[in-house]
Amino acid sequence: MTTTDCSVLGGMSVDPKARLDSLTREIAKIIASHPDMMIDHITVYKHGVYSSLSFQDDDLSAGVKAALDDYNAKEAIFRPLVNELGDTDLCEEAWNAKEAAEAVFIRAPCITIADVHAKAKLALEDENVFDSITNCTHGDGRHVGQTFLRSLLGEAEL
Repeated sequence: MTTTDCSVLGGMSVDPKARLDSLTREIAKIIASHPDMMIDHITVYKHGVYSSLSFQDDDLSAGVKAALDDYNAKEAIFRPLVNELGDTDLCEEAWNAKEAAEAVFIRAPCITIADVHAKAKLALEDENVFDSITNCTHGDGRHVGQTFLRSLLGEAEL
């Protein structure tokens, strides 16, 4: 990027990098001084500006929080076992418990926007959850992704 003056602000030439640095510091101060806006971070691309909201665990509904906590607990048991022992009966038992917790999590209906955020975040961060949503079907042929999307809309699976 060139540092030549190429912008005009109030009749004065402005270095674009210096102006962006100044705006970035100002935005950070605004976010820090207004936690009620719940902005976690802002991303700027040449095509737009996007903000990501932050949510507290206490914003989660009881059902989604319980399902997420159970899934995380089962993952915390499974992951060290498989890394240490490999494919054993104990690992298979832990895997099955984790998969059952994942199924409950995927089906749990969202009530709050924090629920939607938490479910989408786990789906994007956990390769196993993402794989189940994108590639698996239920025994009756329905796609797990449909179940997940319906849960984001607050619909409980019957």
